[in-house]
Amino acid sequence: MEHLSPLNYTIQICHVTPVKAMVSFCITGFFLLFGTDHTAITIALIMLGVDTITGGTAALMHSKFTSSGFWRVIPKFIAIVSAFIVGNLLVIFQPEIGQILEYGIASVIIIAEATSILENVAKIHPDFSMKKIIQRLKAIK
Repeated sequence: MEHLSPLNYTIQICHVTPVKAMVSFCITGFFLLFGTDHTAITIALIMLGVDTITGGTAALMHSKFTSSGFWRVIPKFIAIVSAFIVGNLLVIFQPEIGQILEYGIASVIIIAEATSILENVAKIHPDFSMKKIIQRLKAIK
């Protein structure tokens, strides 16, 4: 193992490589487009992932899996990211309205994805139903 002086080590770390430049560009772009609070977009994208997994599982179980169905995830992903970009850009000009819009968009996406996940779970497990969930929630009271 080669021993580097502190100066040489610093120069080696700071040396720009294509990979470091790409990572830096992506991270900087992410923070510029989405600000510092990533909770809303993170939850929306996680819900999209879970929806994709449950939808794929349901399609495989019923022998209806197609590549065209799977590729519909890309437009959904682009729509989610675009909506958050617009919301974050609006925050720059109208902070109150932008934040309301951003979290409103997140709420709509999360509700839509949660509904889709529940539908997929019902396809995977026919015994699963919202009526049973509501009955169990009422029993908790």
